[in-house]
Amino acid sequence: MDRKSLSTEQANSLLAKIKSVWGWSGYYFYPLHPISRKDVLAFDGSLLEPILPEGCFQKFMEAQCPLNIRCWREVGESEELQFSSFEFGYGYSELVVVNGEFDWLIYWSHENTITFGGEGLIAQLKILLPNWSLALSKLS
Repeated sequence: MDRKSLSTEQANSLLAKIKSVWGWSGYYFYPLHPISRKDVLAFDGSLLEPILPEGCFQKFMEAQCPLNIRCWREVGESEELQFSSFEFGYGYSELVVVNGEFDWLIYWSHENTITFGGEGLIAQLKILLPNWSLALSKLS
């Protein structure tokens, strides 16, 4: 599968499933709103980008999820696609990417935070970025 657009109903269902699995009860996700799960790290996007440039991030994520991902967008088209086809670039609205099992998540917020969720994903991220704590969001 290259990419498949989700209908409004499918996108709403995807968001409901993400919220259920990830303990997300508000409009915004962590760190903008508290959640019940503890396996999350929120970064300041402006501090993360210098230590994890886009190309490096994409290679890292392709290694974590070589198969399809699901992408929910607050504005624009939600879709299912391969991570290698994912178009980077923040659109000044909320964006969530999950793998097929929902055991990891990445959330980009309008406040320039990037949240990584899931113990396995976080463990791999910490290996890749030994100084990861220097880029944590002040909002978390």
